[in-house]
Amino acid sequence: MMHPYRDWIHHLVLSEDKKTTYAQFQGFPDLSQEDWKYNDFNACLNAPCHLLKPVLQVNAPDTVRVFTKPLQFQNLPQHPFAYLNTLYADEAISLEISGQHQSDLPIQLQLKDDQQDSALHFQLSIHVKKGAHAHLDMHYLCQQSGFLNALVFIDIEPEASLFLYRYSSSQKIGIDQIHVHNQGTFNAVSFIDSPFLYRQEFHVHLQTPQAKSDLSGLAILGQQQEVTHHIHMKHHHPETTGSQLFKHVLFDHSKSEFLGLITVCPKAHGVQSYQLNQNLLLSDHSRALSRPQLKIDADDVQCSHGCTVGQLDEQALFYLRTRGLSLNAAKKCMMQGFVSEVIQKVGVDSIKEQWLDKANSFLTAYESIH
Repeated sequence: MMHPYRDWIHHLVLSEDKKTTYAQFQGFPDLSQEDWKYNDFNACLNAPCHLLKPVLQVNAPDTVRVFTKPLQFQNLPQHPFAYLNTLYADEAISLEISGQHQSDLPIQLQLKDDQQDSALHFQLSIHVKKGAHAHLDMHYLCQQSGFLNALVFIDIEPEASLFLYRYSSSQKIGIDQIHVHNQGTFNAVSFIDSPFLYRQEFHVHLQTPQAKSDLSGLAILGQQQEVTHHIHMKHHHPETTGSQLFKHVLFDHSKSEFLGLITVCPKAHGVQSYQLNQNLLLSDHSRALSRPQLKIDADDVQCSHGCTVGQLDEQALFYLRTRGLSLNAAKKCMMQGFVSEVIQKVGVDSIKEQWLDKANSFLTAYESIH
């Protein structure tokens, strides 16, 4: 059975909990709303689709417990697609990483869907227990005509660390809600290639002193593809540390958007938090929109934010050509240097090599037709 995505809600039998969630749903976002003025999801919302249950493959050792549980209805992000995720999904998947897990080998999680015109709603809960050290490799591989709505809850207990690597080539909206506690660490690196429309949100709460988070992302886009990174990092307590680095490479008529906000709460002294968005425009028709923001209500903090938007530096190209490189080779060398800063943050060599190969392939393919 197929219905337009926005109409599926009228064909579902809702439980009492879902009826309560539906009462909070204020309607689909549109271009009149500030945070959505550059994201036109109407094509997705109006397209007929199958509402399917996601199939998740997890490869993990015995120190990681994987199980299904009821959907989370409490403390949902106040977000239209978070409500839709809870209304459309059937159950949540939970990963519980024990304190005995001390491994640099990545836990592998893959969501794959080969069916055309599908709509998947995926709710994942990740609980990293005290003292654990884990790497998580996540792949979202769905058909371009499909749509993925992913809602992820991550809780990092004291002295625990999670390093998350996410690769996606799917049309997607993702919302991550992360809570990091005393001396906990959450680092995430994402690589997005060739989605028609992609929006990833991180809502990071640094709950107690010495909590840390480092977020990085890379997108390589062409044709009329679009990506949005929406980040809110909130420092609730003193002596917390955060950093953000997001880079976009734009060919053809592609478009990127970065919305970044650092919030330092009252009395959260000694916070260090940095934010940078860099965009490389390789077409006269590509666009980069950037809104880095700071909201600071404490003294004695070190915070900065900024963005760059530009093309390849002509002087640097000239220098490389004087060293014997052709124009195309010089351009590729500079593009590789631009993207590698993000990929080098990956802490698993096998994943890093895969991403470098993918990035080089995409850059070569795009550059060969321009």
